[in-house]
Amino acid sequence: MNIRIIFDLDGTLIDSANSLSCIANIILDELNRSPIQENIYKTFIGDGLKKQVERVLVWSGGIPDKGLDYYYRRFLSLYQKDPISNVNIFSNADMVIKFLYDKGVKLGLCTQKLELPARKLLENFKMIEFFDSFAFGDTLKVRKPDPSMVYHVTRKDKKDMLTFYIGDSEVDAEIASNARIPFILFSGGYRKCSIEEIRPDFWFSDYRDLPKTLPLSLGSFK
Repeated sequence: MNIRIIFDLDGTLIDSANSLSCIANIILDELNRSPIQENIYKTFIGDGLKKQVERVLVWSGGIPDKGLDYYYRRFLSLYQKDPISNVNIFSNADMVIKFLYDKGVKLGLCTQKLELPARKLLENFKMIEFFDSFAFGDTLKVRKPDPSMVYHVTRKDKKDMLTFYIGDSEVDAEIASNARIPFILFSGGYRKCSIEEIRPDFWFSDYRDLPKTLPLSLGSFK
């Protein structure tokens, strides 16, 4: 099957907001600052980990004298040790990934998350074997929404490969637009705008509905 589907990770396949906010709260406690709630932290996700740390620090009272880089490294050291605790996979996402793989669809991953924690998460949820191409937050010198990340995932694909991008946020919609490929929105993630404002080509709220949302003859997931 000459089809490529590229997935985002955080907010699309996995719900990592609780895990990330727990680590943020360790740092905030070290700074004697009030903890951040998960629903607020979700609004900081989408532009890479360093940007998340910056937003947390600004939200909690400003960037301390040691500087953003220091607290980014502190956050990263804590996160790299355990990126798996308090992370959940969205319902049926793993089953549908396997369904698409079994149908012969080529699956790729395009995420702002760094390679080490991203691979650990995919391995933990037993999904990594279904993906054949990756663009992580540290794969290239650019990040989403730069379309180079999509082109990196598709660099070995045939020219007539039909490609879709599935994500949960405005940044995902933008990278799909920049790469000139259809965007499919998972509405249960971390988006800040309404579905109407994001204007996806297609959207779904339950992974069981994804195969029939795709404009392809893949059959139904049961």
